[in-house]
Amino acid sequence: MAAYALRFENLRGVIRRDRGPAVQGHMWWLQTSTRKTEEEGVIIIAADPGLTVGWASISLGDHWDPSLVSAGQLAADDFEDWMAVVTPNVDLLIFETFTINAETARKSPQPAPMYVIGVMKFIARRAGVQIEGQSPGSAKTFMNNTQLKKVGLWVSGQDHARDAIRHLLLGIVAFTTGQAREELLQSLA
Repeated sequence: MAAYALRFENLRGVIRRDRGPAVQGHMWWLQTSTRKTEEEGVIIIAADPGLTVGWASISLGDHWDPSLVSAGQLAADDFEDWMAVVTPNVDLLIFETFTINAETARKSPQPAPMYVIGVMKFIARRAGVQIEGQSPGSAKTFMNNTQLKKVGLWVSGQDHARDAIRHLLLGIVAFTTGQAREELLQSLA
């Protein structure tokens, strides 16, 4: 992984939060280089948008390695700031779609998912990065809780991070080709 690693446990060492004149009293910036090298593979980030955003990332190389998947949860504002920094180095962004209907209005009347999706689309378009939406049902059908545990990607106590992992794995299958994709599918069989 490069100096700007997307792994959650490395995030504090790469991106520093300080007080400054930025909106809401904080600002994100990289302490090290953000240039991607050819050896890093395809960098994919998936998100489950909301007031708390679940995210998952991988630098997908030639072979499937679940230990390269990182996931976590951030407040929506912090996630948007992070996306602004890392998106120029990403090959594919995936988000869980959010459709307003009678059921979603009853279950989740907050509009935060739409705002996060809008910010992701704007940042991706400005950076020239491919962005794809996937329905919540398609990700949960593709990767249920038992399968998440089977492949070693269960994250306890972080529902949004787990949903982002589901979208990341579905995105690998839906939008990539190659040996890593095939090995992922074999690990689910």
